[in-house]
Amino acid sequence: MSHMVPIKLTTTNYLLWHTQVYPLLATKKLLPYVDGSFPPSPSNIVDAEVSKINPAYAFWLSRDQIVRFFLMRPILPKAPWLWWLTAPPLS
Repeated sequence: MSHMVPIKLTTTNYLLWHTQVYPLLATKKLLPYVDGSFPPSPSNIVDAEVSKINPAYAFWLSRDQIVRFFLMRPILPKAPWLWWLTAPPLS
């Protein structure tokens, strides 16, 4: 998806960048992962007294990581420390 946004985010072009990224995320049905309207399911479920990974959470996490990569990729080479600020907590 990164190739679909020719403008890279900088400290001075947020509005221009936003006008390109927002519709792309909306058409790919990824916007809820950014605006928080699709929160994650519980990470684990208990089935027959055995805790296991929730498939709905695994799906949510994979989509969330796709969005994170798409948004962070253009700026990570200039500020790699940002990745750690946006990473989910380790379980």
